[in-house]
Amino acid sequence: MSAVTYVKHYHAGFYGLSAAEQAFNEAHWLSRLYACDGFPKLFKCSLTSITMTYCGEHVDSATIPDDAEAQVERLAEDLAAANCFHRDIWHDNILVLDGRLYLIDFVWATWLSMPATPPDDAPHIGSLPDRQALADEVARWRAGLFGR
Repeated sequence: MSAVTYVKHYHAGFYGLSAAEQAFNEAHWLSRLYACDGFPKLFKCSLTSITMTYCGEHVDSATIPDDAEAQVERLAEDLAAANCFHRDIWHDNILVLDGRLYLIDFVWATWLSMPATPPDDAPHIGSLPDRQALADEVARWRAGLFGR
């Protein structure tokens, strides 16, 4: 059976990035993380979109997996092994499908060795280490802060 796919379209001018820059950056990181669980699998990339696996719905207090802490630890380990700093971890970028957490949206990802300062026109981009940002989101779900 083939995987269910999701097509993400990019638009020029998103915080000063062209559609091609956004698509390229996301495709780059998804390619580096392809062998790891918990990240979308990239199928196709164009100058304005990427096609990847569907990764579920937003996590909330009712859908958080029992082993969420272990899963986010593994996500953080895989990011570090890929030398990836996601920089945009928050509840909208973590999905759940069949009890598995997925980290999505790598538009702002960069190398771990790059400066952690957010771009001037994107102050929401965080400098918090990925491991801490992931753990913070799980704690918020456990506290019921993102419920139905």
